[in-house]
Amino acid sequence: MSIQRGRALEKLIGEFSSRFFMKDFVWWDVKYISGGKPKQHPTDVLLVLNRECIVVSVKGTDGETKAPGRLKLWLEGKVWDGSKSVKTGMQRVKNVPFQARNLWYETRDFPADTLIPICGICLIECTQEPFSPIEFQMRQPDCEVPIHVLSINDFLNVVHWLGSICDVFDYFKRRASIRSTFSGINQERPALALYTLRVKDFAGFTSEDKVRLRELHLRLPTTSGSNPSAHCQRFQSLSYVFPVLFLHLASCSRVRQGVLSGSSS
Repeated sequence: MSIQRGRALEKLIGEFSSRFFMKDFVWWDVKYISGGKPKQHPTDVLLVLNRECIVVSVKGTDGETKAPGRLKLWLEGKVWDGSKSVKTGMQRVKNVPFQARNLWYETRDFPADTLIPICGICLIECTQEPFSPIEFQMRQPDCEVPIHVLSINDFLNVVHWLGSICDVFDYFKRRASIRSTFSGINQERPALALYTLRVKDFAGFTSEDKVRLRELHLRLPTTSGSNPSAHCQRFQSLSYVFPVLFLHLASCSRVRQGVLSGSSS
């Protein structure tokens, strides 16, 4: 993934989140201070609520279509690399001074031990299969703080349906108890169904619940489905913006604004 494409992905995820969280809670362009100089931080996007934070690493596609077996190997590698970046990012956020910009383009210096990471999130861009569940072996480094793995599409659905920074923080705090039920990406629908349609809790959630809850959640206009509403189509279109971001960032920004404002092409 090119640097330009990576930066575009980070900013798009940050800007999408800010539509629900306000721009004050979303930070990007994170750099840690070493020898008095800022250096690139392994954190791509930082969500901040009071003293708590969620560290996000984004791993994008290389744009190549892959056979199913090769795709799974590629995803395994991206999950491992992204999880390592998240782990390092959480350690540095806690122990090393850093600076970041919010989406008001205000730069802030964060002294060491200012923020407490409650979890990390490794986001995977998989344009080859943006909606269908993909199972593969998810290897992650040992870490005391939970590291979640989601497709970008699933993360956008979580942000959209929960709608507030407090609810998203609560969701990922509780999701830590059911991480073992996930065996790949594009599998968030059952868990999100339980959380949004029932009691905002994961108590009793097992792998066997996935099929039943996936059917239940089809009633919600998420970013997939055979007959999406116009509202759904806007978010579906957002997923397909990702593959072309690196081609022309300025042009892509105009497309994104049209998608999110509800205009049609």
